[in-house]
Amino acid sequence: MQKLGAGAAIFACLAVCGCVDSPMEARQKYEQSTADYRACLAANQNNDEACKEKRNIMQTALSAIVTTLFAGPMGSNMELSVTPNAARTSAAR
Repeated sequence: MQKLGAGAAIFACLAVCGCVDSPMEARQKYEQSTADYRACLAANQNNDEACKEKRNIMQTALSAIVTTLFAGPMGSNMELSVTPNAARTSAAR
């Protein structure tokens, strides 16, 4: 029998109670938040601070994807960050 990591066990409990999105829902929320952030950057090209809340929402959605997909011993120690420049570069394309 395979042991579950602490992260996987916690995720399983949260998934059962409905506290965590499915991988598909997490991805959809991330894609929508990324589109919202890019639109904000396009509308506020000289004011990154105007999009701070949308960037935070996008980063939270990305964290949810990581939690959903990589809930395990290795995934629980991972850190991801999204820099505003990376999204801005993508938005300009």
